[in-house]
Amino acid sequence: MLHALAALSLALLFAPPTNDTATPVAPSLPRPVAGLAAAASADLDAFGIPVVHATSFADALRVQGYLHARDRFAQMDLLRRLTAGELCEIAGALAIGQDEQQRVLRLRSVAERAYQALDPKERMLLDAYTEGVNAGLADLTSPPPEHAFLRAPLAPWRPEDSLLIGLGMSAMLNDSAEIERSWAEVQALVPEPVIAFFVPRVSRWDTPLIADTPEARAAAALPIPDASVVDTRRLRAAMEREREAGAVVPSGRSDVSPLPPFSLAAWLPERPEDGPLPIGSNGWAVSGRRTKDGRAILVNDMHLALTVPGIWYRMSFRYEEDGTQSLDGITLPGAPGLVSGSNGHIAWGFTNVEGDFMDFAVIEPDPADPSKYLVPGGSEAYTIEGETIRVANGEPRTLEVRLTRWGPIVGTDASKRPLALVWAATQPHGVNLDLLRFRSARTTADALDVAAAWRGPQQNVVVVDREGHIGWTISGYLPERRGMDGTVPVSWADGRCGWNGEMPETARPRVIDPEEGIIATANQRTVPLSAADRFGRMWAPPDRAYRIRERALADAPLDERGCSAVQLDVRSIRLMAWRDRILPALEAASVKRTGSKAPEETASANGTAPRSEDDRVKRSASLAKLLRAWDGNVSAESKAVAIIDRTRGRVTNLIAKAMVESSLLDRGPQRSPKERVELAARLARGWPEDERALDVLDARPDHLLPPVADTWDQLLQDVALAVASEIRTKDGLPTWGAVNACSIAHPLARALPVLASSFSLPTHEQAGHWSTVRVATPSFGSSDRLVVSPGHEADGSLTTPAGQSARPSSPHYGDLHAAWRDGLFAPLLPGAMKERMEFAPATAAPNPAPNAPAPAAPAGAGSAPGTR
Repeated sequence: MLHALAALSLALLFAPPTNDTATPVAPSLPRPVAGLAAAASADLDAFGIPVVHATSFADALRVQGYLHARDRFAQMDLLRRLTAGELCEIAGALAIGQDEQQRVLRLRSVAERAYQALDPKERMLLDAYTEGVNAGLADLTSPPPEHAFLRAPLAPWRPEDSLLIGLGMSAMLNDSAEIERSWAEVQALVPEPVIAFFVPRVSRWDTPLIADTPEARAAAALPIPDASVVDTRRLRAAMEREREAGAVVPSGRSDVSPLPPFSLAAWLPERPEDGPLPIGSNGWAVSGRRTKDGRAILVNDMHLALTVPGIWYRMSFRYEEDGTQSLDGITLPGAPGLVSGSNGHIAWGFTNVEGDFMDFAVIEPDPADPSKYLVPGGSEAYTIEGETIRVANGEPRTLEVRLTRWGPIVGTDASKRPLALVWAATQPHGVNLDLLRFRSARTTADALDVAAAWRGPQQNVVVVDREGHIGWTISGYLPERRGMDGTVPVSWADGRCGWNGEMPETARPRVIDPEEGIIATANQRTVPLSAADRFGRMWAPPDRAYRIRERALADAPLDERGCSAVQLDVRSIRLMAWRDRILPALEAASVKRTGSKAPEETASANGTAPRSEDDRVKRSASLAKLLRAWDGNVSAESKAVAIIDRTRGRVTNLIAKAMVESSLLDRGPQRSPKERVELAARLARGWPEDERALDVLDARPDHLLPPVADTWDQLLQDVALAVASEIRTKDGLPTWGAVNACSIAHPLARALPVLASSFSLPTHEQAGHWSTVRVATPSFGSSDRLVVSPGHEADGSLTTPAGQSARPSSPHYGDLHAAWRDGLFAPLLPGAMKERMEFAPATAAPNPAPNAPAPAAPAGAGSAPGTR
């Protein structure tokens, strides 16, 4: 059966590229759309980018829905099903685990409640978009390839599905839950000074938008823990005793995984072996005082996991409502309106706040009645909801969900205590469609008011207007905590800890026209230390914001092309700092040592020791020469970057692991050496900040030296030489472009490789790094690059990966990709019209597509919410 399906899929995918945008209606006739108030049209350019013309915004959304369904319905369907926990309905038992995790959150019920709570005008606009989607779905001449492969029905779109898409985006961008569980385990076993040292509140590259006071920075700068807190020499002695006793346990790296992940979004990128979870985005603005002609310019790169089709769909709107209105930018298939772009008066873009907007409440069962749990003043019964998971070609499964007053129980911590998830997006009024109101904003101040009212993912919102002004604020539901800081799960049973709803609006920061004329956000801490902990402690490293500001100030006066050049900057101030610590150690090793241990007796830091002392000297000298010549740019041609980057990650891990393992000697001496090593490897993975490792390398304290080396120089030498050996090929050291090659695949790649491999785009070498302005990892990077000044859209630029269509047989499947790949300055506005699509009010509900499977009943039809 699988082979037959694969053959069918491949035949559909790679059939001769007919016009896959065709519908049963002849091209010369208008396409009927239910609810359309007047005739409308869409002019498509050579890349399939549409300009929608309509008499009202609601009608423009109907046409948008039609085009989204035509070009991206499979993507929309997968996103709503993934978020709601309904993948099994089309993918079968393969998706059971993912569906069970999602269904516990009952996000379809959340979306249904949010839809009913919408302002009536917003609900009308969402209904209009839904009518367009279903009209486009009915006009498909063939099902999307994914649905053909799975023989899945094309279920009609519901308004709540668009809210599910928004909840899915919030889930992807709110990733603090997994970190909180890890931190809780670390805090139970590792001294607080060690944790605080590796989770610093300040950085040498800090660039907050609201400045810190010198006194606050001095108070937040923590010293290196002294030997009374942690001493790796004790670990070295313990290891010697264990070796003498015959318990030879390596103290290097371990493949032990952390706690089972709790992720709300299955499409999150995997954490690299020697680095943080990929992060992004860049959103910055320069005011008229820093540009060549007084115009303000918005620059935005939203960094996300890269898939094909790309997450965004390019579109322009022209509609006649209170005068001719225009919108140009990117849209999200499944959601109405423009996500980011320009309305001719203001332009807006986003970067993730990287704050903490979800918590785990530890649930304490009532000792007298296991059907209840403790709450302030007593106890109350759990609410039990049954969730039915329908499985394609299988029997349905019933999942029992336990709900508390704070949220659903989603798992346990390391001590097996039940945890309820408390998430801003699921709170009353935690979701709305105020993002659509950007279309009407006329000034920076107006746009920031819109941003403050929007309840979606918590974002840094950067705005510019046509008068040359710039501004920034934070959007979304911002929880007001009491009795806790949200870093670890705590009990809410006695009422001392919890949420007091949202922060007051006076706590929401805002900046307009700063004196320097630049606003740079790149997920770093933007607020002063006095307010930072209120938002969380998971800010991204500030490297990118620092570099953007440095370039923008140096390159002024700027224009759109100058701003685009900054988007592609690949200088890494972090890797340069690491090069400057590694290089002296290699230069010291390039001179033959006297009185040193024989190589076979030297503890190697996770690699194979050189075969002889002469070999070590030769290889060290070669690496030193390579690193000395590196100019700090993470270019595709560089052979030094991979060595520096992997040495950075591994040395940081070794320092952190040695400190944690030393701490475990005092906290649980009953553990076996093997248990201790594995636990330390797990606790040390993922949370340490490598900037603090630089401080350790500068101070070189004996009491923090990992036991795998006798000196700090030897540690750096061994790791660098081991890394070089590991990555070396028969042709020598690889270039960074080869190591960091971009590989963009379909979201179903892991689950259905036969299908997914047919969708993948060709791999290509690329420059960039997570610490550079041009963020680039193999499967994570800029999902778009936007440069625009309101009123000057013709001078703007926009590139996105892949293409407009999700069908590999379409000429628009990958025709936008080259401009994105090569960093070209491609126009924001669509080009000359190559095709016109016309739409007319439908006289009756659209019929199902004649060549597509019959639509299934709407999800949940005939049943109460939450009983699917």
